[in-house]
Amino acid sequence: MKDRRDLLVMVAIIFMVVVGNLLYSNHTSASEEETAPTSIEVESTTEVIKVKEEPTSKLGYRINVTADDVALMARVVMSEASIESYDCKVAIAEVIINRVMSDKFPDTVQEVINQKKQFSTRDNGEVNAECYAAVYEALQYQRHPGDMYYFRANKYHDNYGQKYMRIDNTYFSVEDRTAKE
Repeated sequence: MKDRRDLLVMVAIIFMVVVGNLLYSNHTSASEEETAPTSIEVESTTEVIKVKEEPTSKLGYRINVTADDVALMARVVMSEASIESYDCKVAIAEVIINRVMSDKFPDTVQEVINQKKQFSTRDNGEVNAECYAAVYEALQYQRHPGDMYYFRANKYHDNYGQKYMRIDNTYFSVEDRTAKE
């Protein structure tokens, strides 16, 4: 079962389809811990990504990204949510995308991720296929509000936004909608 799931996740990445849909269609869970994909080296996955050299706007992504941006986002997702569910990984990738799309944050993936004190280390060297799949899904589809800019492990931020939801042990917040401008 583990090998089948790994194969389906890699197929989803290569053909840029939503991994959750592919797993569901093949009667495989998207969040079973015992079937989590094994780690793969970033370099080998980056080669798979580079198969698609077209500008990302032609691929239907919500923001313009390079293969390096996708690899960086996947490393952040791995750092922030390595033991969390697939849904949590997608939500973390969405936070990065929402920030890039917002006027309140920098305009590129690199700038958003490299802001001081914003994201955990991203130099762990290994990223599993599920993290790449989560990034691709977030690039293609918006599941959560566009103002979901913040998350934190184990509790909500006290000073950032309004409480929105909890996935696993990660708490997500949206822009404070009660604040007066």
